[in-house]
Parts: sequence; C-alpha cells; structure tokens
Amino acid sequence: MGPTELRAAMKALGHTQHTFAATLLMGKWGWQSVGKWVRGEVPIPGPVAVAVDLMLDAQKNRGA
Repeated sequence: MGPTELRAAMKALGHTQHTFAATLLMGKWGWQSVGKWVRGEVPIPGPVAVAVDLMLDAQKNRGA
C-alpha cells in the first residue's frame, strides 16, 4: 500500500489523519505518523496496511 491508496482508503472510511490515528489507537501524536505516511515520507507499516484492508472489507460487508 502506498500513500495514494492510503489517502483513498481514509477518504472512503471517512477518516481524517486525527481520526484514523485514533482508530488505530496510536496515541495523542499518532496523527503525525499518519501525515508522514500519506506524504510518502516514511513507508506505511505492514500491520497498518492489513488494518486498512480489514476496515474496508468490514465497511463493504456492512453495505452488502
């Protein structure tokens, strides 16, 4: 998963950097890491990519 895919996923899930970090239980300053991911400054950790995929699947299944 790259920055573009992460931004699209966050938008589809209705998340800002702050709410996304809160959902991932990243703590008070976690949004700063999210910002680095979406800007492509640091790689997106594998577990985050897995969590995003699971959130998107859950959202899709709720609508089905």
